[in-house]
Amino acid sequence: MDAPRKIIISILITLFFLPSFAQELKTRRISTGNYLEIFTIDKSSKLKNGGYLKIEKKTKDTLISGTFHDDIKSGVWKYNSSLPGSYPQARRY
Repeated sequence: MDAPRKIIISILITLFFLPSFAQELKTRRISTGNYLEIFTIDKSSKLKNGGYLKIEKKTKDTLISGTFHDDIKSGVWKYNSSLPGSYPQARRY
């Protein structure tokens, strides 16, 4: 077998098995009182992994937005308040 044919076959085999290592994420919505929380969890580990939003139901304002990695806050998280005179805040985790 010549070298180009081996390379093509090895690439095809790699592409065939690569999706089996991908994460399976599921979006969850939890409605609690005046708020709606939307986040993604990893199906196999049941940990929060991905985007997170907390929305006020009445005004549809986004109160909190950020990202989880293995159930731990990561990256920049933005905190907003619907109270008059309050300013948005951002924190890096």
